[in-house]
Amino acid sequence: MFDSRRRTLITVFVVIELVIVGTMFRSVSFGGNGHFMRSMASTSIPADVHTTVATSLAPHVLIDDDDATIIVRATTGTNVTVDERTVVHGSVSGVNALHVERTSDGVRIDRGSEEYIRVFGQFERTLTVSVPTATQLEIIAAKTANVDGLRGDASIHGDDGEITVNDHHGSLDVQADDGRVLLTNIEGADVSVKNDDGRVELTRVHAQSLNVRTNDGGVVARDLTVGNGTIAADDAAVDVQFAAGNNLTIDMTTSDGHVDIVPPLAASSDGDGDSDSDNKHAQLRIGNGGGHLDVSTNDGRITIAAESAATRGV
Repeated sequence: MFDSRRRTLITVFVVIELVIVGTMFRSVSFGGNGHFMRSMASTSIPADVHTTVATSLAPHVLIDDDDATIIVRATTGTNVTVDERTVVHGSVSGVNALHVERTSDGVRIDRGSEEYIRVFGQFERTLTVSVPTATQLEIIAAKTANVDGLRGDASIHGDDGEITVNDHHGSLDVQADDGRVLLTNIEGADVSVKNDDGRVELTRVHAQSLNVRTNDGGVVARDLTVGNGTIAADDAAVDVQFAAGNNLTIDMTTSDGHVDIVPPLAASSDGDGDSDSDNKHAQLRIGNGGGHLDVSTNDGRITIAAESAATRGV
């Protein structure tokens, strides 16, 4: 009789403990209305920053936040406005407060020191930065970056996500460690893109000097205008369609693939003055052939087309 009652009490206590633990787990995992989740998150996350800094018509804006999605938009005036938004579901620690500092030539936006973020649940951070149109932009580190409407030079380094630049007039230097790079409506003296692990897409890019290199990803260009440069993919195809008005001599080489030149364009030679039976090397002249572009890949096809030819994907 005593053992039976004892077993009954133990069973009741075990059930109560399971209910408590289950409630706590659901609060942490699903970001419900439980106070347990909120208290854990709120003790470790600094308040979001919303601030405006008076600068100049063409400030140097430096941004360094490798765990944030960074959005940069050009606006009229001379102010730099920073809006931070943090979304947390669960437990997060090791997050530093955002620092926005007026410098001698513009604004610096960073975390002050290296972060060691520990996440149990979900953690997302977005920085939206409005800057004067002629800003000289330097993004040292970002998770992903989206830049639109600038009329000054820009340097962008993304750690682990997509980099998008649209309607940009000025030199541009983009480096991506892992993620797609999309450039649309770009006019610049020097346009450089290096992508370690991802695709590069160029649409209506006009550059006096173009340098595009990928280690593991294809290159697609549409309505491209270039004075001189290099397009090189280490392990994927290259597909380029030129806009009207180019004056280029184009040398094309693929180590494991073939060169496909879409009519009405036609190769002048294989680059050495001889015909190329294996279609791995070719030389093409557009316009007066005054500029020079090297196009190469180690593993993939090369497709070159003129403005009127049907576009195709890689």
